[in-house]
Amino acid sequence: MKKLLTIPIALLLLFAILLPSLPASATTTQLQQTIYSSDVSNEAYKDFLLPGNAGNISVSVDTGFVLSHGWNANGTYRVRVGGGTNQTTNTLYRDIDVEHINIRTQTYNSSGVLISTTYSWDNSDNHPTVAYNQNGYTGTLTKWLFTTATGVTYQSGNNTCKETIYTGFYKGQVSKQSTVHSYTITITYDDSGTGPHTPTPSTPPTTPITSQEYIVTTGEAVYVPIRAVNVVDFTGKVFTVTYEPAKLTLADAQYYTAAGVAITVTSHNTTTGVITFTCDKSIPSGQTWTGVVVIMEFTAVASGTATVTVAVS
Repeated sequence: MKKLLTIPIALLLLFAILLPSLPASATTTQLQQTIYSSDVSNEAYKDFLLPGNAGNISVSVDTGFVLSHGWNANGTYRVRVGGGTNQTTNTLYRDIDVEHINIRTQTYNSSGVLISTTYSWDNSDNHPTVAYNQNGYTGTLTKWLFTTATGVTYQSGNNTCKETIYTGFYKGQVSKQSTVHSYTITITYDDSGTGPHTPTPSTPPTTPITSQEYIVTTGEAVYVPIRAVNVVDFTGKVFTVTYEPAKLTLADAQYYTAAGVAITVTSHNTTTGVITFTCDKSIPSGQTWTGVVVIMEFTAVASGTATVTVAVS
């Protein structure tokens, strides 16, 4: 007769207490997104909105390779890819702001009678729109503002010539058809992360300093357009505007703000004439943005030449 092995119930309960509980399996999530490179680069990036507890993150791409991936300071997860071979035709759009100067010359005879009026731009003062055609981008820009400044007065024989400088500000959206590269990014993660996440170190690009001189007359308004060129991401960029307090005083830091742009003035020292501000604008993945970010209005407090310098870092 075989003997049955019996284990006391109390001992079974002890084993149950000593056995560790198995951890619950992490939930895995997969996201997929197709993005496009710009027309001047075979690279592209995408900022994914991942939850704070995202962990064990892995990234793959259908063509080319993953250049880098990591957390941004704003909590998004950026994936940058390049080297792809999938080509497609895509319509690229760009918001453009430009200026056109038109100089009116009025000629008076020795008796002070106006004898002729000419314009430097097509000899006309009627330019409500301008055609744009640069770097493959085409479109029509519309004038939304113009300013007037007194130019030089000079003698031509017995006649007196007086110049008036008109500056027209034009804006609009232009487009072009371009061959770009497509990337399908797959990002996989689970909920094992703890957060908060440390941003991937990066150094924002620096835009060279630009300087502009203005001939001003006491009491007149001076409009200073501040531009950005080929910006991929405004995050981390600080604009520094320096003007001459002896010649100018700030009237309106946001006389005009480009569509979709939010400006935050972070400091203004009226003694040194230094203004700093940041810019918030969404730029589609794989595209760049060029245009006037903001136009600041100053008032001339003295006549002469006033210099305004803009730097972006």
